[in-house]
Amino acid sequence: MRLEKFVKQIRGISFSPNDISEGPQVDYLPVLKANNIQDGILQTDNLIYIHRNKIKPEQLIKKGDILIAASSGSIDVVGKSVYFENDFEGSFGAFCKVIRPTKEINSEFVSIFFKTSEYKRHIKKVIQGANINNLRREDINSLEIPIFPLTEQVKITTVLRNAEMLIAQRKQSIALLDEFLRSTFLKMFGSYETMRNSKIERLGNHISYLTSGSRGWAKYFSNSGAKFLRIQNIGGGVIRTDLCRVFL
Repeated sequence: MRLEKFVKQIRGISFSPNDISEGPQVDYLPVLKANNIQDGILQTDNLIYIHRNKIKPEQLIKKGDILIAASSGSIDVVGKSVYFENDFEGSFGAFCKVIRPTKEINSEFVSIFFKTSEYKRHIKKVIQGANINNLRREDINSLEIPIFPLTEQVKITTVLRNAEMLIAQRKQSIALLDEFLRSTFLKMFGSYETMRNSKIERLGNHISYLTSGSRGWAKYFSNSGAKFLRIQNIGGGVIRTDLCRVFL
């Protein structure tokens, strides 16, 4: 069904440079911009602040809201979104808009749809503007979203949320491993400055034997005997013996 049946679109606030405070003040609230949306995560660095009397009550970000970048000179920026699991004591600028789901649909389910390739293809198709790319109200309303019973929507969001958590944990593990490898390398060999001032020699001077494989050995493969390593047995810095051929 068309998304317009299940959401309300709210425009961001307009303000002049004189309205901006670079830091928190009494009765000033943070105002989010498109650059605060990074890979579906809210970045609160470099916030600006606007007096609350310039912000309408409906422009305060609520739990379940989805903030999207609606205008930008870059096509890649338009359509970026972030989901709010809790109320946010602040608002958003005119180059953004909030998608506020109704009670007839699970808000997190809608936020997941905003991450799909179907949504991204739709955004690239509809954005237009000579000097700036804009998402119109109709561009969002015309999105077609698959509708399931609310209980099924909750199940879907739970599964996908858990999958995202696992992916994030995996990325963190890889980042920690990279840091460990860098620190181990520096511990073994010292800094770049140390290595640059060290004696340099050709690797061949320290190799006792070097050879390569050969072609045409397939006829010697057997179900028993010594293992025969091929290029597909090497991956991720380990030898995969489960893929080894045996050599007669």
